[in-house]
Amino acid sequence: MHDLLVEQAAPDTTLPTYDRQAISRTPDGKEEITGPRRKPGRVFNIQVRAVCERCNNGWMNRREGQVRPFLESMIKGNQVTLSAADLEALAQWCAQKFIVMEHSTLGTSLTPKADRVALRDNGTIPPYFRIYVGNHVSRSRSAGRRHSHTVARSTAGPIPPLDGTDRNIQTISLIVGRLFLHLNAARSSEIQIEDWVIIPAVWSRCRIWPNPNVGLSWPRRPLLDNQGLGLLSHVLDDIIETNITRWIPFPN
Repeated sequence: MHDLLVEQAAPDTTLPTYDRQAISRTPDGKEEITGPRRKPGRVFNIQVRAVCERCNNGWMNRREGQVRPFLESMIKGNQVTLSAADLEALAQWCAQKFIVMEHSTLGTSLTPKADRVALRDNGTIPPYFRIYVGNHVSRSRSAGRRHSHTVARSTAGPIPPLDGTDRNIQTISLIVGRLFLHLNAARSSEIQIEDWVIIPAVWSRCRIWPNPNVGLSWPRRPLLDNQGLGLLSHVLDDIIETNITRWIPFPN
C-alpha cells in the first residue's frame, strides 16, 4: 500500500485517458509540456506525471509524511484511533489528491489558482470542499471516478464567476485499499450537492471536512458495498439528469 500514498495514483480504469504528452503543473498555475506520449504504469508502480517534481518531492511529500503513520494502517483496514489534528491532516491530504486528479484532464478543473496556492502554503482546504472518508467491503482496492460540470441559473453565467477555471461543480470518488474517499465540490451559491441527492449513511457519518462528523476509531460503519459505492460515485450524474432541473448548463 506504500505506493498508494507516495504517488499521485490513477486507477487502472483511467489509464487510457493518459495517452498524451506529459504535463508538469505547479499550484501557481505555471505549466510545462514535456515528454513523449505514453501511458503510466499500473497503480502500484505508476509513473507520476500530473504534478511537477518540485511539488511532488517537496510540500506534497511533507504532507504525505504527516498522514503516513496512521493512513497506511487505515488503508489496510487495521484498527486506528485518530486525533482531531489527524483528521485535519487527513482532510488536507485528501484535498491534495482531489486537486491533482481534477487536473488529469485538460479543461475540466474547478479549483482556482488562489485556492490551490492556499492549500500548498497554509494547508487551507477550499471552503466549498466537502470531504468524506469511510470503509467499504468491495473486492476492489484501487478505483476512481470524477465528474465535473458547469451550471448556472441564467445565461448571465455562474455565481460566483468561474475565476479562471472551467467548472464549478464536481464529484470525485476513490477507492484506496479498504478506504473510500469522496469529494463533493460546488463552487456555486446556487446548488449544494448534499441537498439534491440524500445519502444519510455517508453525508451524516463519514464527513471529515468541514466540521468532522465521524468517530475517531477506524474501521467504522457504514461499510459500503459495490452498489453503495456506485451510488456515491454517480451523485452528480443523478443531479444533472434529474427531471426537476433548476439550472442550465453554462457553457454547453
